[in-house]
Amino acid sequence: MKETVNPVYFDTETTGTRVDLTTGNVLAGVKGYERSRGGRVFKFVDLISLAAVSAAGEEFEMTVKPPRQYLEKVGNWWSGNTVSVDAVKSSSSALSVILRFVDWLRKVEATHLVAHNVAFDTKVLIDSYAYRVGANWGEVSDGLLPATLIDSRDVLKNAFISKKSLHGPSCGDNCDGGRLTHIAHVNNLGPYAEHDALEDVRILKACCELLEKGWESKVAPYEYMNFSR
Repeated sequence: MKETVNPVYFDTETTGTRVDLTTGNVLAGVKGYERSRGGRVFKFVDLISLAAVSAAGEEFEMTVKPPRQYLEKVGNWWSGNTVSVDAVKSSSSALSVILRFVDWLRKVEATHLVAHNVAFDTKVLIDSYAYRVGANWGEVSDGLLPATLIDSRDVLKNAFISKKSLHGPSCGDNCDGGRLTHIAHVNNLGPYAEHDALEDVRILKACCELLEKGWESKVAPYEYMNFSR
C-alpha cells in the first residue's frame, strides 16, 4: 500500500544581520552560525518570521521576537526584509512560535516539510529554538520537526532547466536558474512579494505542483546532517 504523502511548504525570514549575543556587536561579513566553547551560547539567532502552507491550502504565519541584541541593532537589519520592527517587538519568542508551528504540523498531519534550501530554514528554526531553551543544537535537532525534510531547490531547477536563461527582474547577476523568484517568473507565477515568508511558500507550493508527476516522486528525503553553510 502506498504511503500517504501530505506535504507542507515552509519558509523562514531573518534579520539578515549577524549579532554576537555576548557582546551585542554586529559581525559584518559573517556567514553561518557559531557556538561558544561548550556549545551553549549561540551567537547568531535571527529568526523573525515563519510561514507554511499545507497541500490542502491551510496556512500558518507568525512573526517572531528575536533576542534583545537584535532589537538594539535594528538599524543594521537587512533592507530587503518585509517584516517591520514594530511587528517583531510585539511578537512572541521563537520558542513559543516554533512550538505552535510543531502543533500545527501535527494538526494538518504533515508527512513532509518542503523548503527552498531546507538546510538553511531548518537550521534557523533549530538554532532559535535551542537558544531559547538553553540547549545545544544537537540536543533538540533530532525529532523537533515531526516530518521528513525535503529540499525543493535542485529538483525545481532541474525540472525547468530549459528555461534557465529566462531571468526575471529580481534574479540578479548570479542567478543559476534555481532561485524561487526565477522559477516563479519563468512559469508565469508572479510577481509576488519576495522575502515575505507566506508569499514565498504560496509560490513554492504552486511551483512544486507544476511538476508533472508530483514532487514526491522527484525529490529524495533530505537528511539533517547533509548540509553545508
